[in-house]
Amino acid sequence: MRKVTSFHAHTDLPANNHSWIAARCFLATSYTVRLAHSSPVYLDGKWDAHDDALYFMQWIDDLVVHLRSEQTKGLLTTEQADPLIASYLQAKDVYAHK
Repeated sequence: MRKVTSFHAHTDLPANNHSWIAARCFLATSYTVRLAHSSPVYLDGKWDAHDDALYFMQWIDDLVVHLRSEQTKGLLTTEQADPLIASYLQAKDVYAHK
């Protein structure tokens, strides 16, 4: 196996629709996967998080429905489920303002 000690790349990226960029790399071996991630480089652009927020709000709604469903009745008591639901709804409120 050839040992790679450095890598250089160049790309042009329109920065007006992005707020940050980072480099990632990974190495798959026969027994594991090694991952690395650089620190972010912040750009002048702005990301519109509205669509992402809608996705997470729907996900939270689905989680709340599941916690209130018959499937979870034997797994969680009301005393256990209610704080989880309250946390989910608090998170949903954060996303609602994106």
